[in-house]
Amino acid sequence: MKAVVLAYHDMGCAGIEALLRHGVELAAVFTHKDDPRENVWFGSVAELAASHGIPVYAPEDINHPIWVERIKGLKPDVIFSFYYRNMVKQPVLDIPKKGCFNLHGSYLPKYRGRCPVNWVLVNGEKETGVTLHYMTVKPDDGDIVAQQKVPITDDDTAHTLFKKMVAAGGKVLDEAVPALIKGTAKRIAQDNSKASY
Repeated sequence: MKAVVLAYHDMGCAGIEALLRHGVELAAVFTHKDDPRENVWFGSVAELAASHGIPVYAPEDINHPIWVERIKGLKPDVIFSFYYRNMVKQPVLDIPKKGCFNLHGSYLPKYRGRCPVNWVLVNGEKETGVTLHYMTVKPDDGDIVAQQKVPITDDDTAHTLFKKMVAAGGKVLDEAVPALIKGTAKRIAQDNSKASY
């Protein structure tokens, strides 16, 4: 299976490592340039990909027709998104024949959207999770492939909880990627009546 990966942050690194563990061919990795105004305390997707000889790109707008054509030329079977920060539009989503998959940092359908790790702490939740789901043009609303719950303890911070989430993300991918390769992955519709942002 050949994949194009959109990734950033530690979750992006964990996602790339999981795909490599399962023998997925990575045609290219698309990431973000680090923001000099941001405290970069996490791993570099660009460095990880480059260390494996995977081409790395960091376009301002992956949805620009130039990049849509570039991705089409790579002929990916799938596209994976691991903490990629920008919304992906339909022309990109239409490229891979086996679909596009996003690894989201909550137990969907709860906490769709940005900063779910922060918001579960703000709201005093006792558990959250990680979900691999099919991508659509709406944030985090596609059918679920696999997910795992992550407990939240009273002493968790966003940093400690995020570390737990990265470990859970690797486990979710270890479960789901072999099934995606074989074409036997689950596809469970989300209950939109339970969704939150």
